[in-house]
Formats: sequence, C-alpha cells, structure tokens
Amino acid sequence: DDSIGSDWTQVGSDILGEYDNAFLGSASTVDLSEDGSTLAIGDFRRKDWTGCVSVYMLDYKNTWKVLGGEVCGESKVDVMGFSVSLSSNGRTIAVGIMGDDWLAGRAAVFRYSDNDGEWFQVGDLLVDEGRCRFGWPVS
Repeated sequence: DDSIGSDWTQVGSDILGEYDNAFLGSASTVDLSEDGSTLAIGDFRRKDWTGCVSVYMLDYKNTWKVLGGEVCGESKVDVMGFSVSLSSNGRTIAVGIMGDDWLAGRAAVFRYSDNDGEWFQVGDLLVDEGRCRFGWPVS
C-alpha cells in the first residue's frame, strides 16, 4: 500500500516555468485529479499578468505532458489562474481571475474536448461587482 510510510516519491518529471520568476505552484494555483494523473497549474503572472493555466497528464513514461493548449486571460492584468480547481476526472477546470480591479474578481469554467484536443469555456464568465474578491479561491 503506497499510503503507508513516511517517505515521499516524486511522480512524473519536474515542471518548470518559462521564466525565472514564474509563479508555478504558489498559493492555490495547483490542483490534482482524483487519481493523481492530471495536474492543473496556474501562473497568474504569465504574459505580463494576463495569466494562464496549463493542464498536464502523466504519460506512460512517467512524464507530465500538456493536455490541450494553455488557457490564458484576455487582457493584461486579468491575473488569470490565481486559483484553480480540477474536476475528479481532470477534464473540467474552474479558474479564478483576480482582474484589474483586484477586489471584484471573476471566475470561469473550462472543459476539455477529446475530439478537438482543446479547452473550451463552459457558460459565461462569472462576475461579481461587489468587490468581495470573488473568484480568488475556486473549488
């Protein structure tokens, strides 16, 4: 049983950001699928604070491979990927978008299409004008 004991073993290869000060794995920017074979990582500082989320699948060589393309914000200071939540099967992600207001916030949901090999937004962007940090944490 892998759950017994105190030793940790790395699963898959290292995942590195594209630049030295990438914010991969900080705060609530990481989530795993139920079986641990799919990983979502937000880098909210990517592309001049536009922010992006990438989803990785563990392949048969124990290497993390990108699933579809990255999902990015639409404009500078969207700060997309401030928080991420991955469904149990790894095919749906909820993404927190801090936004240029930094207090109102937004959230979006994306679903992966096996047919197209891409992520598509599900429904409309969720917005709150109440300045309550909506979308900062998603779950």
